[in-house]
Amino acid sequence: ALDSLEGDRQAGASADAALFYAERFDAAAALGASLFERFGEAEDAYNAACSHSRAGRADQGLSWLERAVEAGFRDLDQLDSDDDLAAVRALAGYAMVRDRVTSS
Repeated sequence: ALDSLEGDRQAGASADAALFYAERFDAAAALGASLFERFGEAEDAYNAACSHSRAGRADQGLSWLERAVEAGFRDLDQLDSDDDLAAVRALAGYAMVRDRVTSS
C-alpha cells in the first residue's frame, strides 16, 4: 500500500505523518526516505530524521537531517526546538549540521 502512495507526494506525506503520530516510527522513516529519494523534498528528509530519532536511532536521524539541510532545509528555530530531534541534538555532529544552516 505504501508503494502506491509514493507516486503522489502529498498523499505520501500524509501517510508518513499518520504513521509517525501512530508511533510507527520504522514505517514512517522508511516512507519518508522513499519520498525523499523520489521527490527530493527537504521536508521528507527532515521527517525521516525525526522518525529515526524517535525510534532511538539518533545517528541515522543525524544523517537524514544532513540530507534535509543539503536539500534546502533552513528553519533554525525548528531545528533547535523540535522535541522529535532531542536525541539528534545530543550528538556531537549536530553542531556541524546546525552551522551549515546558519551559514547558508
